[in-house]
Amino acid sequence: MVPFIDTTGNVIGYTARILGKGEPKYLNTPETLLFNKSRFIFGLYQAKESIRRNGFVVIVEGNMDVISSHQAGVKEAVATSGTAMTEQHLKALSNLTSDIRLAYDGDAAGVKATERAIMLAGDLGIDLTVISDYHGAKDPDELIQKDPRLWQAAVNKSVPAVDWLLKKYEETVDLSSAPGKRKYSDVALKLLDYVKDEIERASYEEKVAKKLDVDVAVLREKGERLSKKLEQSSKKYLKKPKTEIKSDAVKKLENSLLALKVFGGVSKVQIPLEIPEDDTRLAELELVFNSEHQLSENTDYDREAKELLVRYNTLITKQKIKELSERLDELDENDEEYEKVLREIRNLQKL
Repeated sequence: MVPFIDTTGNVIGYTARILGKGEPKYLNTPETLLFNKSRFIFGLYQAKESIRRNGFVVIVEGNMDVISSHQAGVKEAVATSGTAMTEQHLKALSNLTSDIRLAYDGDAAGVKATERAIMLAGDLGIDLTVISDYHGAKDPDELIQKDPRLWQAAVNKSVPAVDWLLKKYEETVDLSSAPGKRKYSDVALKLLDYVKDEIERASYEEKVAKKLDVDVAVLREKGERLSKKLEQSSKKYLKKPKTEIKSDAVKKLENSLLALKVFGGVSKVQIPLEIPEDDTRLAELELVFNSEHQLSENTDYDREAKELLVRYNTLITKQKIKELSERLDELDENDEEYEKVLREIRNLQKL
């Protein structure tokens, strides 16, 4: 078992890795108020000084890769935990350095992870490179077991992520056949759409066109057609996302109300929320109570709960009205359900 440590040095959860045979291979603490896997970066607390000092970060796939890498002297290694890379991960790392190196496996999953990372990074204006010289090992941990110096050398030989990914695609399709060329051009153009610099993109277009043995103008024409087709498809099928009733503001108010109900001894105000039985959830609520409500011995928790409940009910009503309004937009005025939804909105507006 290994602790999850946030950037300030506090333990916020745990990860477990089975050493023998069995399932699951990894087991992480469920998400809590403190541990959010979309934002948490394993090893960042231990790595951040080395990242600042040496000017780069290495993102590996597993927690054990991070631990092995630090033991082998590459202390700039970090990993995401229990999730794919997110925009929040990239933003946090880009605040420390612009040199972000990926050390994913070279299998199909690793290729997909790299493709996703390039798309995220492209939208954020971040350039990525890939470490891939594993000398036959399947991942950094195995390479380190073989020879730590090989891992240190591999880290210093990273290549641009787009180059690495294009090469992987070239290995999976038959570029001597027309269907193979079509498939390669499809994935290459999709990838190059995330290369924002015009000169860099033009350079890659020439490289891809040469591989396909076609004129660059032909490739660009196909790229424009694909972009228009994608845009039309998006307009046709894109639906408005449904409003999540429990927004962050609502969740925060729920936590505060439950904290007061459980630990504040509130008795005069009826809080319509079930007290959780889970010990971890109760511990979270105690943390909320201690940090937000335990102000002094004379604090009137009933009055505080009453004020919070008014805000909570107002927010819930607004969220329901918004959700119903979105539903109303999807319905035809002659639809029987249209009148029903409209009545519900009017009734909520009277509250």
